[in-house]
Amino acid sequence: MTAAVTKDATIADLTARHLASVNRVTELRGRLDIANSRITELEEEVQTAEIIVTNLRLELGQQRIVAHVLAMAQDAGTGGSTGKGPKTFTGNFNDFRSFLLKLQLKTSSWTDEQTKLKYAVNLLSDKA
Repeated sequence: MTAAVTKDATIADLTARHLASVNRVTELRGRLDIANSRITELEEEVQTAEIIVTNLRLELGQQRIVAHVLAMAQDAGTGGSTGKGPKTFTGNFNDFRSFLLKLQLKTSSWTDEQTKLKYAVNLLSDKA
């Protein structure tokens, strides 16, 4: 009778272990399904972000063309110079974008990079 009880205990133990394993596999499959779903969502977000980046690059290219055309039109109206250049840049970050745009407009028709650089450096003062 001891052998039968031991056999029954072993079978019960193995059955419990098997059931625990099956439950763990089921839980892991559920987690895997959730992870795969999240991966799909993230892939869609990446595709959307890539489209946005592409559109922004196109818009930037268009803005550069517009700036160039404006500079050329201003050149035609002023006989070569793009008119009033930027004020001296003192290092104030809030003024940088305006300074840079005016500098680009002023020098857009200039072909000599050294001349552009010298002009830009001459407009820097203080912390700049």
